[in-house]
Order: sequence, then C-alpha cells, then structure tokens
Amino acid sequence: MKTLFLSVFILIFLLSNKAYSQACSTGTAYQCDLSLADNLNGFQSADILPCIVKGQFTETVVPFKVFQTLTFNNTTDSIYQMKIESVGNLPCGLCWASSSISNTFAKNQTGCLIIKGITNDVSGQYKLNVVLSFATNNSGSFNQQNKNLQNVVNNTAQIILIVLGSDDTCPAINYTGASNVAAVSCP
Repeated sequence: MKTLFLSVFILIFLLSNKAYSQACSTGTAYQCDLSLADNLNGFQSADILPCIVKGQFTETVVPFKVFQTLTFNNTTDSIYQMKIESVGNLPCGLCWASSSISNTFAKNQTGCLIIKGITNDVSGQYKLNVVLSFATNNSGSFNQQNKNLQNVVNNTAQIILIVLGSDDTCPAINYTGASNVAAVSCP
C-alpha cells in the first residue's frame, strides 16, 4: 500500500511540475528590444511588469543582462555563461520562451524572457520559480547548476506576475507576500 501511495504521489508531482513550467514550443528565438537590458545586472525588477488580465492574451517581456559575478558558498565567481533551465509556477495557460533558442547567454549578454498566453487562473500574485545554471569557469561547462533565482539575488529581483480580473486595478508588487500556486489544470 505504501508503494502504491508513493507511486501515485510521484506521478502527481511529475505531472504538476510539468504544468507549472510550460515552455513555449516555437522553435525560434524570441525577438525583443535588447537595449532595455543594457544597464541591468540580472533580471529587471517585477515592479515594471504589467498585470495580466484573465481571459486576455498577454505577452510580457522581462529583460535581463547576464550577471557579472555571483557568490556561492561565500565565494565570488565570474560568470561566463548563464542558462535558463525552467520557469515554474506560471499561471495556467501561460508559457515561456527566451531570446535564445538554447536559452543560453554569454557573459554580459543581454536577453529577454517572454511570458505569453491566456490565463484564467486564480487572481493574485505568482512568484515564478526561475531555475538558472551558470558556468563560472571558462570551460563551457555549467558547474553551478539549477540555482533558483530567488536564492541567487535579493528579493527585488524576483519575477512576480499579477493576475487580475478585467475590472480590477493593478496593485503594487508585494515581494514578501504570499504567492499563489499555479493551477495544475486550467479552469
């Protein structure tokens, strides 16, 4: 019985994890205005992102510039490459893509993350789980793998989306507030 319960739990976890991280399957790199990221060190603050209105198509662009250095385990390393591995907790019906087909970016390179689609998920704030890998040696191998953006930089660099109804007013981001969990299946 315990084995059956564990098997069902693992299956539900795997299915829900896939639903939370939907990559847009376009086969091409997304085109965006890369000049928006020129003065950044990491991802643009969520404060400038527009709210997403339920039932309406959205195309939200999050500009970024590859971090110059990062500190892991009290050691500061130079960054030679960064790869976006996944974007989780997307409201149901939304998907993500980047300005690189491989989602890999070189040292000091600018890029953008695009979130698009139509959602009818629950209104509220969604803190995205952005998972990144880094090459901190010049060998091309990603020796710092699967780092959550929230653990890499301070709270204000989190990517937070707000979903609301068509008659609602877009509130300010609450970086320390609770986050909705994206629906496993679209309402």
